[in-house]
Amino acid sequence: MRLMPNKPGQGVSITPAFPTIEEERFRGEIAIAGLKALGYDVKTPKEADFPAIYVALSYGDADFTVHNWEHLHRSFYDKAGGDSTMVKVGQIMTGVLQGYMIDKKTADAYHIKDISDLKKPEIAKLFDSNGDGKADLTGCNPGWVAS
Repeated sequence: MRLMPNKPGQGVSITPAFPTIEEERFRGEIAIAGLKALGYDVKTPKEADFPAIYVALSYGDADFTVHNWEHLHRSFYDKAGGDSTMVKVGQIMTGVLQGYMIDKKTADAYHIKDISDLKKPEIAKLFDSNGDGKADLTGCNPGWVAS
């Protein structure tokens, strides 16, 4: 088979691993489009929770993912074999962290600086949708963060 210089993936099949969380899919679809443009035969992504993604990569059941959260998933990566079974090749999004966010107008008006401010009853009330006196927070899906 003769390889085309602008198609380095010609003749190579690869399988991506995606998390089951919809908002993560977009980044993966961009990667797939780029890989297809480079000639790769990209198979249907295998979908799994994050711990299983790292095991799949480690065992060769998937070839790549673009859904690695460096700090949050370090334990998943290490427990699945880490650098002895997988290779990190760059970052898709650098400097990303996770946390709770609120609008600046509310933060400024009530002098909210960090999550501990939500313990104050007058602040908690602003974010209490069910009347239990506690701020209601939405966070990561179960299994998103390694412990």
